[in-house]
Amino acid sequence: MQIRTKFSQYFSNIYSYFEFIYSRVFIDNLTNLVANLYRLTIYLDENSI
Repeated sequence: MQIRTKFSQYFSNIYSYFEFIYSRVFIDNLTNLVANLYRLTIYLDENSI
């Protein structure tokens, strides 16, 4: 039972850490991804035969 509580604390700490990174980084990455996809479609349109 002690091990289980240790694991749950450990996983909740990891979860909060990832949640922090996710909230900070994901928004920037999402906007970059959309911009890159937009550029890629423009590039493919210009270079299509």
